[in-house]
Amino acid sequence: DGDDTTTTAAAADAAVATTAAAAQRDALTLDADGEDRVDVVAAAAASCSYYRLYVAYRCAWLAAVFTPVLATAPLALLAARLGAGGAVDVWATLALRAVERAGPLWVKLGQWAATRPDIFPLRVCATLSQLHTNCPAHAFAHTKATVEGAYGGAPLHELFVAFDTSPLASGCIAQVHRATVRSDGADVVVKVVHPYVALQTASDLALLSAAAARIDAWLPRSRFVSAFEAVHEFAAIVRRQVDMRIEAQNAKAFAEAFRATTNVVVPELHPSLSPRRSVLVESYEKGELLTNFLARCRDVGDERDLRHVPRDVRCAVAALGIDVYLRMLLTLNCVHTDLHPGNILVRYDDDDGGSSSSSDSSSSSS
Repeated sequence: DGDDTTTTAAAADAAVATTAAAAQRDALTLDADGEDRVDVVAAAAASCSYYRLYVAYRCAWLAAVFTPVLATAPLALLAARLGAGGAVDVWATLALRAVERAGPLWVKLGQWAATRPDIFPLRVCATLSQLHTNCPAHAFAHTKATVEGAYGGAPLHELFVAFDTSPLASGCIAQVHRATVRSDGADVVVKVVHPYVALQTASDLALLSAAAARIDAWLPRSRFVSAFEAVHEFAAIVRRQVDMRIEAQNAKAFAEAFRATTNVVVPELHPSLSPRRSVLVESYEKGELLTNFLARCRDVGDERDLRHVPRDVRCAVAALGIDVYLRMLLTLNCVHTDLHPGNILVRYDDDDGGSSSSSDSSSSSS
C-alpha cells in the first residue's frame, strides 16, 4: 500500500508538471510577422513559482462550487425516480450555475453531459443545453482590446464599419460578435477567446490529471480503461480549442472535405483578417440553431401552430445529419469532434423545400 501511495503521488505530481509545461509551451506563440509573442497570463501560470499555489486555490474553489451539487445529487436522483420534475429542475439549475462558475473546462463537460440523455435525466440535459450558446459572456471592453491588439493595435472602427457590442452567442472558450469588415463590406462574425481561459484550463487539467492518476492507482481494473489516458486525450483536445489558429486550420480541412457536398456549409475564413491566437473572423451564416429546431420538434405538436416542424422536414434534417456523420466517420477521414446542437445551424432552401446545415456555425462559440 505504501508503494502504491508513493507511485500515485509521483504520478499526480508528474501530471501537474506535465500540464504546466504544456501550458508554457502553448503560451509562447509565433505571430503573423514571425515575432515571438508571449501570452502573459498563460506563461506566468505555467512558469512562475506560485503555479502550484494557484492550482491549490483552484482545487479549493472547485470544491466549494461543486460540493452543494454533489451533496444534493442523491436527492435529485430520488426525485427523478419518484417523478418529482420540479425538484429535478431545481437541482439541474443548481448544477448549471455551478458549472458556469467553475470555468471553461467544466462548461465543456457540461455541454457533453447535455447531449447524453442516455446517462442523465432528460430534464437535466435540457437545462444544461443552455451551455451550448448561453455561457457567461465577457465584457465588450475585453473583446475590443483583444481584437485591436491582435491586428497591430488598429482601432476597431478602422477594421470594421459596424461591430455589435452584444455577442450573438457565448461558449465555454469564446464568444462571437457580428460585424461588417471595412475593407470589403463582408458580413462576418468575430470570435474572441474569453479572458484567463489558458490559465484556468491549465490548472484545471492539472487537477483532473492528478485525480485520474489516483483513480488508476486505487482501481487496478481501470488499467484496461485508463482514466489518466482519457484525461490526457481530453487535455490535448481542449488545448487545441483554445488557439483560434488551430481552429482555422480545422475549418479549412473540414470545408475541403465537404466541398462537393451542396447541403453542408462551412463558414469561410476572411481573407484579409487572418486568424490570431485569440481572434477568428469568419463569414456570417444565416440559419436556425439546431438547439431551437429540436425544441420546436419536441414542444410544438399542433400542426396549426406556425412553429410546428413538418414531418418531412424533420426527416430531411435527421437523414442529412446521419449522412454527414457516417461520411465523416467512414470515408472522409475528417471528423468534427464538437458537434453539439449549439454548433449546428439548420437553413431552409425555399426553392426545393430541402434543408442544409452549417457546421461550427457563425452563431456558435464552442
